[in-house]
Amino acid sequence: MASKRHVRRNTCDGKRAHQTVEDARVAMGKLYRKQIFRQMLNVYRCPFCAHFHVGHPPRKKKKRGEFK
Repeated sequence: MASKRHVRRNTCDGKRAHQTVEDARVAMGKLYRKQIFRQMLNVYRCPFCAHFHVGHPPRKKKKRGEFK
């Protein structure tokens, strides 16, 4: 299990903190227009800093007993 510090680093470090959802959506649109990111992105509220970030959608969790 990952430590809380490690989880926070992966969540907040290197990402811009946006004050509102709309600000984050505008930033996400700019990333798509500049073609910096071609993968799926989403806006989410960070549980650590309470701001909004733009990032990749969370991975689907495997159900217990499910294999690749």
